[in-house]
Amino acid sequence: MTLLEIFRDPGKLAEMALADKIIGALQITVIGMALTFVALVLVWLAVRLLARIAAGSPARELQPSPLPRPITVEDSGEVAAAIAAVLTLIGDGSGDGFRVKKIARVPAGGSGWSDWNRE
Repeated sequence: MTLLEIFRDPGKLAEMALADKIIGALQITVIGMALTFVALVLVWLAVRLLARIAAGSPARELQPSPLPRPITVEDSGEVAAAIAAVLTLIGDGSGDGFRVKKIARVPAGGSGWSDWNRE
């Protein structure tokens, strides 16, 4: 009976000497590390193979997508319509604790993304 077979049975494991338990634990550790190393080598080979395949095919040229037009608020009617739409989606129309206190223009000077979004 091999040491690994003894490790499967808890009754026989309790009867083993400490030195045998340590040797068995080291064997299991080495087997686990070897399997992990083999798996990593296989993944590395697969990545290298895919890199060679990808290097042989021509790269597609990406077309930039058009930017969406900025939303501008012409009058307070549009703001009221937007608030009504949000309230309709959030609740039953009563507001459910959602209340607009103030509408104010945010000054420019933030990041480029936020400035573009506010235009």
